[in-house]
Amino acid sequence: MFPVTDLSETIVDCLIESAKTAGVKLVTNCGVQRLSKRAEGGFEVTLSDGKTDVCDRVLLATGGCRTAAAGQLAVSLGHTLEPPVPSLFTFHTATPWLHKLAGISVELAEVSIPGTGLRERGALLATHSGLSGPVILRLSAWGARELHDRDYQFPLHVNWLAHFDAEQIASELNARREQQPARLVVNTPIAPLPARLWEQLVLASGIAEDTRWSRLTRAAQHRLVQQLTRTELAVTGKSLNKEEFVTCGGVHLREVDFKTMESRLCPGLYFAGELLDIGRHHRRLQFPGGLDHGLDCRSGDGPRAWWGLGTGAIGGYNPPVIEPEMLLTAYRRGIFPMAVDKRGRIGWFSPDPRAKPWRKQPRSFSDATKEDL
Repeated sequence: MFPVTDLSETIVDCLIESAKTAGVKLVTNCGVQRLSKRAEGGFEVTLSDGKTDVCDRVLLATGGCRTAAAGQLAVSLGHTLEPPVPSLFTFHTATPWLHKLAGISVELAEVSIPGTGLRERGALLATHSGLSGPVILRLSAWGARELHDRDYQFPLHVNWLAHFDAEQIASELNARREQQPARLVVNTPIAPLPARLWEQLVLASGIAEDTRWSRLTRAAQHRLVQQLTRTELAVTGKSLNKEEFVTCGGVHLREVDFKTMESRLCPGLYFAGELLDIGRHHRRLQFPGGLDHGLDCRSGDGPRAWWGLGTGAIGGYNPPVIEPEMLLTAYRRGIFPMAVDKRGRIGWFSPDPRAKPWRKQPRSFSDATKEDL
């Protein structure tokens, strides 16, 4: 496992082998054409090769409803679908000076869409066509349907210095005026802003390139503060992927019992993953959502938010190798490994309130074994 390999195929192979060991029958290269409720109980499944099979219960985990056909099995059993719209996308802007900054990132910015209540903080990345980064992806997920209704045309406000308020920024600018009067404004950025971004924000404020701090007027300083804390950008579209991987939409949540993930309309029918209308309700990756729902269908516990165990009282970092046996032991206890930073460190995550403490708290994760879980 990780870090020996970072291929998703490794996880798939591990799960398939475990399924075979448990006696699960896997049918591949064969679609499901029809799913119907039997009068005597259970379901009849008609496959694309013409064969039929019967079963007591059905779990639908067919993924996001990017097309209406993807949810037709649920519809055929009485469910309704929220129309799918794209989620987790980047923003296109028509601001030339921003396009010059492709590749520039800001560790903590705040973005908001006036008149919507949508607001997020996080890392922001400038691209050749606009803005991306975790904060934009989260904003697009939470506002997926509303932004779709606006045809992805809306104003966006950006606070490039979300660490500070306007008074703190004004105080810093006043200090520059007193301490560095002879220096050019465009050459003295406020940390942690990249120099190239600072220069473009200064120019966008209407301040000439040759303006020195001693000649900066109060009106110009006010415009600069506004530009730093509330840049307004016109969003003109979204990322032009031909088929978005993540969508908002699917089976209406009110039609599902979240204690068991069973259908409220068709007993014996269960749901998991993005077939449900969960795209805008999840702040974390979609993969653990499917895992969590799978556990819920088995145990009867409801869906829960995900949170990291980190290095505190309940968790730690990855050992040199996560052995399959340890991974499966963690899965059985509802604990899952995920990368927590760009260096590839691993944190252990558990669904709340099913978080379970270590039986024996290791000094560090390198000391952890499956017996500690």
